[in-house]
Amino acid sequence: MITDIADGPFGSNLKTEHYTAEKEARIIQLSNLSDYGWQEENTRYTTFEHAKEIKRCIVNEGELIMGKMMPAGMTIMRPNTEKMYILSSDCVRIKLDNNIETDKFFLYTTRSDTFLNQVNNDSQGSTRVRTSISKIRNMDVFIPSVPEQEKIGEFFVL
Repeated sequence: MITDIADGPFGSNLKTEHYTAEKEARIIQLSNLSDYGWQEENTRYTTFEHAKEIKRCIVNEGELIMGKMMPAGMTIMRPNTEKMYILSSDCVRIKLDNNIETDKFFLYTTRSDTFLNQVNNDSQGSTRVRTSISKIRNMDVFIPSVPEQEKIGEFFVL
């Protein structure tokens, strides 16, 4: 189901000194994720040049973004309003395989109580509770057949 997953850079790879006032590579922060999708809060950018240095953190069109910190498991589609997006350390990039008809189905699954309980039960930390990329990779997600996904997808509107 998940063909590629990567988390954001470690602190030393994306510091405030890498930020720019120019609208180049938009940094996706935890505060940009919500139940309603993308939030335009905390607008920060880094240069295209620096983004290419940490290229595994670039989020491409059609990929999903999941938060690692509380509320861990919050998942949204990457927006398409900026030239380039790059993860912060508190987010994960997820690319799905072609067996899933629409990413919307996966999004609804990640918003279910079953999935969120699984994430929260596996989270660690005392002051800043978070999950890890390895735990996300091993989460149980029920995926029905593609025709059934299509029917379910027609029922819901994101």
